[in-house]
Amino acid sequence: MHNSHIHLDIARQRAEALRNEVHALRLPSEHRITIRPLTLRDREIVTEVFAGLGLESRIRRFHGPKKRLSRAEIRYLTEIDHHDHEALAALTREGRGLGVARFVRLHSRPDAAEVAIAVVDDWHGRGVGTALMQLLGRRARAVGVTHFTAAVTTENTAVPRLLKTINAEVVHQSRRGTVVQYEIVIPPDDASADGLVACGVGGGPATG
Repeated sequence: MHNSHIHLDIARQRAEALRNEVHALRLPSEHRITIRPLTLRDREIVTEVFAGLGLESRIRRFHGPKKRLSRAEIRYLTEIDHHDHEALAALTREGRGLGVARFVRLHSRPDAAEVAIAVVDDWHGRGVGTALMQLLGRRARAVGVTHFTAAVTTENTAVPRLLKTINAEVVHQSRRGTVVQYEIVIPPDDASADGLVACGVGGGPATG
């Protein structure tokens, strides 16, 4: 028991160190962006990214044509402890929100977390999602999360093809067969990132 407390303290210290990390990146498209953790002050960024999702993106991301985020949802999405709930925001050099990637640790399984990602429509295909997922995977590993789970609708045919390339495993399918739950091992070299980027990974408590 004593050792488990020590390990938990170390994990929380690592999370605290990660809290202030800011990454200035140049994408393959030559665009320059910044990726940093979300904070309570970033409610505008969350709503900005949501507003930048078209109807199809919202259906894929939220499993339905969601029209708006409630105040309670926005509060939840910005109250991050950086240990059990982490979220990273991608921003332009001017501070415009481009995307958010987050994980929420599963209560029943501390080594696993539900992952979700959203990138505004007019920045698809520029490498924002890949960059977000690479950094999110590193942060997950730093706090003891070794597996991501992702819920994907069966209408979203692109994501399952991508997930197969990284050996994602189907672990559950809804009773009506409309949502499939995948599990992905997070390798130390972040090789999982490319397969998770298809703007349709998400749903459930990691929403937004």
